[in-house]
Amino acid sequence: MALTVLAELAGVRFGRLDSLLVTTWYSAATLAPLDLYERLEEQLIAEHGTLTVLTVIVNSPAAPEKGVSQRAAAISARFEQHLRANLVVVLARGLGAVMVRSFLTGFSLVSRVPMFTFRDLSGAATCIAGLPGQTPRLQAPDLAAALEAFVALPPPG
Repeated sequence: MALTVLAELAGVRFGRLDSLLVTTWYSAATLAPLDLYERLEEQLIAEHGTLTVLTVIVNSPAAPEKGVSQRAAAISARFEQHLRANLVVVLARGLGAVMVRSFLTGFSLVSRVPMFTFRDLSGAATCIAGLPGQTPRLQAPDLAAALEAFVALPPPG
């Protein structure tokens, strides 16, 4: 089982497996990819009705470009009724990663979409598999390995 690469831009890769949309950030989040992200989410919702969103932050998180948080919140609000859950994996280590996880934990308290944060992909895969309405492939024991392989692809230039 492998994820399908949907698109790559400098510092970010988008992929999918059934109704799972995966965004892997290899550098600080910027506004440019968010229009594409919105279109991909729209397409997958049209195809599946509901979806699960997984964001993976690979390197030490840097402050996102100005406006990213607001744009991401607007996209989330637009599609919230179609989302099973929003999962974020912060693979980076150190104080920056702790701060990102703390912010996300606080944000999850006000989000209307169930939100989960993880330090590794295996925890996220277990959570994804346990969400209601997932396809058999998203419940398969090899989901974590498929996510690991996707994230391990060389960062897009």
